[in-house]
Amino acid sequence: MDRLMPQHFVLWAPRDGVGGDFYWLKETKHGYYVAVGDCTGHGVPGAFMTMLSISHLNQIAERCEEGDPAGILYNLNQSIKATLNQQDQSELADDGLDIALCYVGHEQLIFAGGGSSLFVMDQETGLTVYKGNRASLGYRRTADDYPYTSTIISRNEGMTIYMLTDGIVDQSGGEKGFSFGKSRFKQFIEAHAALPLDKQRELFIAKLSEYQGKEDQRDDMTLLAFRPLLQQRFK
Repeated sequence: MDRLMPQHFVLWAPRDGVGGDFYWLKETKHGYYVAVGDCTGHGVPGAFMTMLSISHLNQIAERCEEGDPAGILYNLNQSIKATLNQQDQSELADDGLDIALCYVGHEQLIFAGGGSSLFVMDQETGLTVYKGNRASLGYRRTADDYPYTSTIISRNEGMTIYMLTDGIVDQSGGEKGFSFGKSRFKQFIEAHAALPLDKQRELFIAKLSEYQGKEDQRDDMTLLAFRPLLQQRFK
């Protein structure tokens, strides 16, 4: 990560030591993939789903056409369903994941998501939220051939990409015990986007901790932010 994304930070906080959240990076011939995923469950069951998801991601990224994150999600959905036998609607188990996946190439950034969004702060256009497809991956209710879609995002100098799991926005706290929410998250980005990313991480941890107060952590939490470099050399 330090080599491919020298400007980045990660906040990874499983609720029970290990869990269902993960972040993933894979270099390709002309760029790299980066993802943040939120699997079913906490603790060891969630960690099992994390290991399964990452294993499939690595295999699929090797065989799929480069620069097609929607194609990777399409194949990952099928692989998870087949591995857990969730193509059979009579099965009691129903596990899967939400995921935001980006491909970063020489001149383009391509996003695809299943149940997750992408937050992009651009110095010229401000904050834009790119919504992924509504269907999460692997679950029985998601069709085997669900057509995930990719969005091409123009790259500009200094733009910052934020990827997170819902454990952050769903964390309760404050005076009335409400969720932290996406509005507070977006306000934080807009107020601090010009700062170095290590400083943003420090300030965000402090803000989230202050808001949480004495409330228990409800879910695994992951936040990954990075600034893609222009004119970056790859393999």
